[in-house]
Amino acid sequence: MKAFLFKFRPSSHSSDYTIVAKYRTREEAEKAYRRLKWMLKHEEIDADWSPEDAFYALRDKTVYFSVYSNGRLDPVEDVLSDAEDYDVYINYQELTISVEVPKGLSFEAAMLVLPREEAEMLRMLREHCEEIEIKEEGGRRLFIFKYRGDEIYDEFDDELFLGGISLKLSDRPNWTVNVDE
Repeated sequence: MKAFLFKFRPSSHSSDYTIVAKYRTREEAEKAYRRLKWMLKHEEIDADWSPEDAFYALRDKTVYFSVYSNGRLDPVEDVLSDAEDYDVYINYQELTISVEVPKGLSFEAAMLVLPREEAEMLRMLREHCEEIEIKEEGGRRLFIFKYRGDEIYDEFDDELFLGGISLKLSDRPNWTVNVDE
């Protein structure tokens, strides 16, 4: 007789949650990371997820924590909430979005020249992105956006959605999205 062990995931109202906690110094981040790691290994957690299902990492002065949950993140939030900058995201993504326009075209002029949907998406990206870089390459100009936050890109459908605007990128060769790891 064979016995099978099934591990059930949290309820259907669950999502992938990510906490990003940025600290003032590397030492503060390391201390918070060690506290988080210790808590996940040694304390009993009253949540709908188990510590072995969680992912956590330290990069420079930032601690990342991700888990599939219905939002019961209290134990982790207690450990990381003293960060200088602290955010909780649903289906977190880090993206690099590039938009190719003719060389010399300013951002404001691009808003007038591009199709309405693309211009609206550019405006939304400018509002929601941490970094925007303008780069000249050959006979073209690139607007490069660095995005970190809740999911706005569907890789399967190659679709970007933000602020009620949806842009199917397979129809727009001047747009590219790279999912940063």
